[in-house]
Amino acid sequence: MKTLIGGAIAAVLGVIGLAVWFSAFLQLLAGAIPVMLLLGGCLALVSRV
Repeated sequence: MKTLIGGAIAAVLGVIGLAVWFSAFLQLLAGAIPVMLLLGGCLALVSRV
C-alpha cells in the first residue's frame, strides 16, 4: 500500500513538474532524440555483424 501511495504521489509531482518546465523538457527531448537514434543505429549495425 505504501508503494502504491508513493507511486501516485510521484506521478502527480511528475505531471506538475512537466507542466511547469515543459519548455525545458522539450529542449532535453530535442537533444536526446538524435543521440538515441545514433546509438540505436550503431547497435543495429553491430548486432548484424
